[in-house]
Amino acid sequence: MTVKNPATGQVETSVSTLEFAGDTVTIIEEGGEKEDIYKRTTGESPDSSLFEAAVTGNLEAVKQHIAAGTDLNQIDPNPFGSKGSALHAAAAFGYNEVAVALIEGGADVNQKDKEGQTPLHMAALFCYPKIAQALLNNGADKTIKDNDGQTALEMVEFPWEIVKGIYDLLDGIVFKPAGKPLDHNRIQKTRPQVAAIIRKAAINRNAGSAKARQLAEGEISLTNGDILSGEVADVDQNGIVVRVKIGGFSRRANWMQLTQESLKKIKLLGETDPKRYGVRINRQWVSADQFAEPFIEPDESEMEKNLLPGPVRGLVEPEVPSIVQVTSKMAAYGSGGGIGLLVAIAIGSMVAGLGVAAFRESNALLAAGVSLVLPIVGPILFLVKPKVEYEDDDEEEDEYEYEEAEAAEGATMSDTGGGAVAGMMPEAKKMSFAQAGPKQAAAKPQTWTRGDTRFDRSFFQNNFPNYFKVVLGAAEREMVLALKTGKREYVGQRIKRISGTDVHMELLNGKEQKISFSEIGTVDLRAK
Repeated sequence: MTVKNPATGQVETSVSTLEFAGDTVTIIEEGGEKEDIYKRTTGESPDSSLFEAAVTGNLEAVKQHIAAGTDLNQIDPNPFGSKGSALHAAAAFGYNEVAVALIEGGADVNQKDKEGQTPLHMAALFCYPKIAQALLNNGADKTIKDNDGQTALEMVEFPWEIVKGIYDLLDGIVFKPAGKPLDHNRIQKTRPQVAAIIRKAAINRNAGSAKARQLAEGEISLTNGDILSGEVADVDQNGIVVRVKIGGFSRRANWMQLTQESLKKIKLLGETDPKRYGVRINRQWVSADQFAEPFIEPDESEMEKNLLPGPVRGLVEPEVPSIVQVTSKMAAYGSGGGIGLLVAIAIGSMVAGLGVAAFRESNALLAAGVSLVLPIVGPILFLVKPKVEYEDDDEEEDEYEYEEAEAAEGATMSDTGGGAVAGMMPEAKKMSFAQAGPKQAAAKPQTWTRGDTRFDRSFFQNNFPNYFKVVLGAAEREMVLALKTGKREYVGQRIKRISGTDVHMELLNGKEQKISFSEIGTVDLRAK
């Protein structure tokens, strides 16, 4: 260490040693004297909760929570509270030092409570200029609207005659019980000042990008059990690339390799920052959420709900004779009308039997014959007859195993598809259509029937991989998929999503149709 002696003007040199021990850095002079020049404060959180410390303005307790690593974005634990954060509470009660400490500690300045209001809404409503300025200086977005469609600026611009009643109400139920009554004179005096601060502040256009960057970091889990730790760096129709912490960039993992949890994370990432996590295809911008959504299995709550039709209105009830004289019951069936009724019942029962046979995948001729001989009873018998279930073959996975060319040594981030993934993960050969073998040739017309083919998820993934894409290729646009059931034929070009029991296809008219595997009788790939 070289220093200048102010008394003599001479430059003196001494040797010092730095000692690192845990969270403390100590300097040791030549004479053996020690002095701690840095010590990181750590410790346990105090007895009071973070939210309680913020409400009471206990700065020391808040600092202890920050040093102990307490989650600063935890919400109000009171089930009847606002569900806001500690920063909401500090901004509402006007504790400037507590609010600044939370902001500098990393609290989310744009977190919303159950009313959709941010800490900036609180600072504006209760007119605390220093807190509002600190929030805006640290990334608060002044354009955020609450559940009523109001920004922070609009909350402070309402005429005093209108909002005075609101302040009186809040003062009585919140602030006076907490021992910090509102000062109406202060609020009236500082309202114009807070409004001016918010107006002059620049709009934070990087709030979405910052949130997206935070979301992009972490772990991406794959279906084979591998974990990619790092940051999502690139997204396109063939999958994602992760900038790993050690080793640069990962090989591109295609969408079928990602677990449901990772797919939902990528979908949220695309919704948060579609420009950063997306790609332009055929002059159309496609974000990551559009790539991930077809591979996310829908929850039961999201499935289509078949609602029963309501009553038909406007019909006039026919007049029925009050008395009908019939000499005998058999005579009624022996008349022309009675015979016609019996024939209609028999034909209707036979048609019902054919419908039940198609639904239950039973012998149609047998069902029609039994339903004709036993009207009404016959269709019911076939309806309650147990359905034949296919047993899963333990070695079924071998049918979908393909020989795959090994990825070239030194593949870069531009590697896409199964070949690049196989170089990174040996188990990738057992993945589905997206990494199976060399690229397929142009599609040719072909027909599959239920008698020769088992229609399930693997069938569609292995035979129609290119029809899952958001943007179809030139070859796929020339073809259509026709799925025939016992009721009708559905014609479309793109499979939107698929689950273990059904497939969702986008029809040529643009509507989405859910078709159960058990209803499909024929799949036809033909020219458009």
